[in-house]
Amino acid sequence: MKGISVILIFAITFQSCRSQDTVERKIIVSDEAPAPLAFYSQAVQVGHTLYVSGNLGMTRDGDLVDGVTNQTKLALDNIGHVLTAAGISFDNVVKVTVMLKEIEDYAAMNDVYASYFTKKAPARSAFMAASLPRDAKVEIEVVAIVGHIVDVEDSESIASKNGYVVLLLILLQGSTIYRTLAS
Repeated sequence: MKGISVILIFAITFQSCRSQDTVERKIIVSDEAPAPLAFYSQAVQVGHTLYVSGNLGMTRDGDLVDGVTNQTKLALDNIGHVLTAAGISFDNVVKVTVMLKEIEDYAAMNDVYASYFTKKAPARSAFMAASLPRDAKVEIEVVAIVGHIVDVEDSESIASKNGYVVLLLILLQGSTIYRTLAS
């Protein structure tokens, strides 16, 4: 019986160690967004991180709409469909990459873009690309976190508040209120 217990404990320990090294990968697909143009996934979730492929301003049927404003809106709508398929929203996006055919379209793209990120702005890079698929004017990809995100204050604010608490305790220590509370 003792030998069986040792084997059982070893098996549980081995499985526990092994499962810590395992990361799940899941392909995310939305029927609301256009199908990929080549051999790639609309999005891939690895652990709690979702990588959404570059999206063009295309209809679900694959037709590219005209103008950078319309393309930006439709690209972000398509990204929204993929985020929804993963069970999250634009609030979970932490990084965006925007590729523009013409950098002069930056302001027009940014006006549309800003309406999709109403709470916390994600990190973003935007640059001009020599060429985009289907001669598109904009392509947008995102990285998002799957799960509930809790925003914390920046370290400077936390340090300032902690500093005030320490100062208050020092002031109270010399006062009769502190002596009364401490006894």
